[in-house]
Amino acid sequence: ANGDIVVGGYKYRNTNGRSSADFAVARFHGADDAGSGITAGDPDTSFSAGDADGVDGAFHLDLGTDNATDRQSEEYVYDIAVDALGGVIAVGTSRLYDVSSPSWITLRNNDFALLRLTDAGVLDTSFGVGASQDINSNTIENIDGLVLSDFGSSEYAYAVGIDSQSRLVVGGNGRLARYLADGTLDNNFDGDGWRSTSSIDALVIDHRSRVKVGGDGPDLLFLHGEGNTSEWAEIHDVLAEHFTVYAPVHPGFGGEEIPAWVDDVTDITFHTAGLLSVLELDRPLVAGVSLGGWMALDLAAHRPDLVGGLLAIGALGLRPNEPMPDIFIKQAPEAVGYLAESIDGSVVDPLTGDIDAATDLWVDLAAQARLMWKRPYDKRLERRLHNVDAPATVLWGAADRLLPPEHGRRLAELIGAEFEVISEAGHMVTIDAPAAVARAAVTLHARREEG
Repeated sequence: ANGDIVVGGYKYRNTNGRSSADFAVARFHGADDAGSGITAGDPDTSFSAGDADGVDGAFHLDLGTDNATDRQSEEYVYDIAVDALGGVIAVGTSRLYDVSSPSWITLRNNDFALLRLTDAGVLDTSFGVGASQDINSNTIENIDGLVLSDFGSSEYAYAVGIDSQSRLVVGGNGRLARYLADGTLDNNFDGDGWRSTSSIDALVIDHRSRVKVGGDGPDLLFLHGEGNTSEWAEIHDVLAEHFTVYAPVHPGFGGEEIPAWVDDVTDITFHTAGLLSVLELDRPLVAGVSLGGWMALDLAAHRPDLVGGLLAIGALGLRPNEPMPDIFIKQAPEAVGYLAESIDGSVVDPLTGDIDAATDLWVDLAAQARLMWKRPYDKRLERRLHNVDAPATVLWGAADRLLPPEHGRRLAELIGAEFEVISEAGHMVTIDAPAAVARAAVTLHARREEG
């Protein structure tokens, strides 16, 4: 749960009169719960319940004695990270010995070791699937949930971070490596996933370049829409008069090539959940417009624990009763006309307007097309919206040419939200009537505070 404390290290064991160490991870409650008799600092006995060592609240793993009595290993955890789903990433080192003689013989030098545990404190068997554990021809049991990396020397992983694409960045004694979320080395990092460095004892991932922050007040996460709307604009300034606004640029937007791991909106939803963890935002007000409104709805449906209030503005995602216009087949000036009433479409005419603006528009629309190519909605979303439990408001432009206000009213009814139609606005109310959006956000925040 949010605020719980996860620690890692090692547990000594004695096998046949010889001492060694095992991976160890434990979780402690971070807050009192009088109803359950829990005090902050108590072990969380739901974590790794039923562990083989009989210690609920702590996970242990020994790699060395499962398949040979003359094998013994040493494993240490040196750093821990918790991802957006509560999964625990533990990194450290593992070494294997032949202990059949009084003098231990090294069979496998220390290797980078990565474990992923689920929120329940058990090995995540989707992590490291098929990763070879046959290191230096000394096989240990192939354990899903574990990755060992031999970079040609004796390696210790001392630090781990999770980036905005859920990749794992791991540093140690002379090595820096990056892994994909499934535990495979990311070959886009220095060609083969790792590089030699000076010794690394700590690392921090800088997310600032893709998250713009401004203003002062309660936290508000603003999820932009399509059509080159990721830049800081009037809507951000107006919101920043009342809130601390966090405005991330979605993967694949703002001039960035859409990553291969993004197949649909839900991929960006879980990316955003991870970003909230990195930014240490505790149940902020989440506002989204158009495609960003879809993302906000999806986030509130999948992770209601992360959303303190929901402002959906001309949100896509819900299956419409009538087909939407296909803006992807239209010329740029006409496409812009479907997004906002107050934009002069001639600005993005590639022949007579601003060529850079036209290019930026189509780059963003190309990313949107990747997310909406099969259909401009998610047929699963409606049956998930019952999970939304935060106070919510749905805003709609009276002149919306993509989806009529009746669509917004149906959405509001599904999530129990307040519904408001903005008379002077089209689809992008944030462009046509930013002050109205700010008023709605302030009112929503007041409702949230009133409980």
